[in-house]
Amino acid sequence: MSIGLFRDVIIIVFGIVGTVTLVMLAIIIASLFRRMRTTQELIQSTLATLQSSSEVVKPVLEVVALIQGIRKGIDIVNSFFESRENRERR
Repeated sequence: MSIGLFRDVIIIVFGIVGTVTLVMLAIIIASLFRRMRTTQELIQSTLATLQSSSEVVKPVLEVVALIQGIRKGIDIVNSFFESRENRERR
């Protein structure tokens, strides 16, 4: 086997291996791209749902915050009228 034939065989083998590698890499990238696109569409629809539900949740949160503020104010006023004994028990 001469050095020229050996060189030609090596070039052919590396060419085939390189081609197979590139084809496999292209298949993997295409598969990942398809999955990412599906995931992106799912995330976009979820965000749209959350944005529409935030219009309902925001007023409810404001009412809850108002009620908590009123309750805290009542607790503070009640603490002024408690006897010292009750305060010490806490």
